[in-house]
Amino acid sequence: MRIFYVGQVSPQPNSLSSRIWEINILQALRASHEVVLPTHYINTFDVEKNTDFNEAEFLRTNSEALLSEIRTAHSEKKIDLFLSYFYSTNIDPAVLLQIHDLGIVTMNMYFNALHQFELVKDIAPLFDFCLVPEKEAMERYRDIGAHPIRFPMAANPAFYTPQNLPKEFDVVFIGSRYLNRESYASYLYQHGIDVHVFGPDWLAPATSPEPQKVQPRKRVLWKIKSILRLLRQGSLDEIFWVIGRNLKEITSRLHSAKLPPSNIHPGLTDEEMVKMYSRAKIILNFSETMIFDSKHRGKVRNIIKLRDFEVPMSGGFAITGCQEELHEYYRVGSEIICYRNKQDLLKKVQYYLAHEEEREAISRAGHERALHSHTWEKRFAEAFSEAGLI
Repeated sequence: MRIFYVGQVSPQPNSLSSRIWEINILQALRASHEVVLPTHYINTFDVEKNTDFNEAEFLRTNSEALLSEIRTAHSEKKIDLFLSYFYSTNIDPAVLLQIHDLGIVTMNMYFNALHQFELVKDIAPLFDFCLVPEKEAMERYRDIGAHPIRFPMAANPAFYTPQNLPKEFDVVFIGSRYLNRESYASYLYQHGIDVHVFGPDWLAPATSPEPQKVQPRKRVLWKIKSILRLLRQGSLDEIFWVIGRNLKEITSRLHSAKLPPSNIHPGLTDEEMVKMYSRAKIILNFSETMIFDSKHRGKVRNIIKLRDFEVPMSGGFAITGCQEELHEYYRVGSEIICYRNKQDLLKKVQYYLAHEEEREAISRAGHERALHSHTWEKRFAEAFSEAGLI
C-alpha cells in the first residue's frame, strides 16, 4: 500500500530522536509499504503558544496545508491509506472529511484512550477506523459511533536488542516520578533493596541538579486562558482530566523521594535505556495509572504500557503490575512477572534477585515471545487485514 502518515513528530529528521516509538512504527510500515510524510505540517505541540496565539486559525490553515499536500501526493500516485496519530486539536474535522472524499481510507492511532479518551473523542467517529491498544477502551469508541480495531502495543526488535553487558544494578526503574512510583521505590529501598531510579523530578526543585524549566509569562497566560475556556465549554470528562493531570503534577513535586542521592539519576537517552535493560537484574514497570473522568474520578488502574513489550524484546527481566490483559500477551510467571501490591513486589524482587538461573530463563522466554508475537510489523499486518486493506 501507499500510506500517507502524519504523527506527533515534526517532519524534520532531527526531531524524531525524542519520539523513538514513532520511529519504530515508521520502520515497521516502511518494511512492507510505501510511506509518504508531510513536509509542511506543523504539530500543535511544536508551536510556541502565548496570549496572541489563535488556536482556531492555526488549526484551519495548518489542516488546509496538509490537505493540499495529500491532494498533490494522491494525484501523483494513489494514496491507499491516511494514517495518523492525532488528537482532536491536531486537525480540522472538515479537512478530515475531505481526505475521505478523495477515496482515501482514514485511520487514526491513539495509545491513551483508557485514561485520556477526551483528547480524541471529537474526531474518532470521523475516521474509517481507529487503532486502539486497550481492550477495555474499545467500547468507548463504539459508544460514540467510531469503528475501533484492536491494536496492542509492540516493540521493534531492530532497536530493542539484548546487550551483552555486566549486571551493574539490582533493581532499576526508568521514568518520571509520580507519588505511586515513589511509594513503591521507597518501600523497596526501606526493605533492603538497592533500587535505582532514572528520570526527571525525583529530587525536589531546591535540590535537583537538573535545570528547572521556567515558562515564559505569555505561555503561562495562554494556559490559564485555555483552562478557563475548558471550564466554560468542556465536558465533565475533560474537566476531571485537567484537574487530575495538574493534581498529579503538583503532588509529585512537593517533596524529595525517600531514596539516597546516590540512587537517583538523570533521565536516559533511548539508546542508554536499551542498554540499561541489560545492565539491571530487574527492570520495574509501574503500570498504575490514575484515570480522571466523570465515571472513574481518580480511580487507579493497571494498564498495559510500551515497556511491557520493550523490556522483554531487549532481553531484560521485567516485573510489571498485574493486569488481566497481560495474560493475552505472555505466559505470566514464565515469560514475565507481575506484582499485585507492595508486599507482593518486595517478595518477588527478593526471590528473583536470589535465583539468577530462573530469572535468566524467564528473560529468555520473554524475549522469544516478544520476538515471535509482539512486533509492530505483525500488529500492522493484523490491523490492515481486519480493515480489509490487505
